[in-house]
Amino acid sequence: MTSIALAAYTCDQCHDAGWFTYDCDIHDHNFGKLHRCPCQQSSDVAQKCATLRANSGLNAVSTQTFVTFDPDHAGTRSAYRAARAFANQPEGFLYLYGSYGSGKTHLAMAIGNALIDAAMSIYFAVVPDLLDKLQVAQFDEYGAGYERLTRQLRTVDVLILDDLGAEKTTEWRTMQLYLLVNERYQLNRPTIITSNLAPSSDRWEPRLRSRLCDDVLVHSVNLQAADYRALPVEQRWAA
Repeated sequence: MTSIALAAYTCDQCHDAGWFTYDCDIHDHNFGKLHRCPCQQSSDVAQKCATLRANSGLNAVSTQTFVTFDPDHAGTRSAYRAARAFANQPEGFLYLYGSYGSGKTHLAMAIGNALIDAAMSIYFAVVPDLLDKLQVAQFDEYGAGYERLTRQLRTVDVLILDDLGAEKTTEWRTMQLYLLVNERYQLNRPTIITSNLAPSSDRWEPRLRSRLCDDVLVHSVNLQAADYRALPVEQRWAA
């Protein structure tokens, strides 16, 4: 008779099923209960991170990381350090401001990508696009889309508002920004803001400006770098 070789299991505890039961007495509280095998933990984390990334707004920019940022580019060192510190311990507000191409958005995305890898929920939004989306969502059936989006913006672990100040201003849009920033400010929920304008700018509605200028909760960093995109391609990584 020909013998059939049995395939070796990768995991001796669950025999690659992903779940196992304890060999215990019928009166034990674990009797008959399925338990997730430790061999699946890395797979579970990877799946969770993939879901978080899909819902983050960063799915298409996973390459914008600290590794791909050049901290030696003149005028970026302090912002780079602040961004790394925030990624290690996301607390309060981080407000990055400076001219076009100074690296603000890259650093914000780098923080977001690092925190997704740490299994935190992130929502990245370009402010003008976000306000358009909120305005359209108002007209969803019963306003359900608006409620879902505003709930996500309020409760996500870390919110990233990119390019604040680029939006067209209307009374409704100004109020939406104030309500969003104020709620996260009041609850001390980690928030990152990038802008071409300083937190003290007269462009902001007075109540919003007051909150953005709170040095206790808001860490503001001015990137004084020249436009990185204006550099010749061959000099960008050497800058």
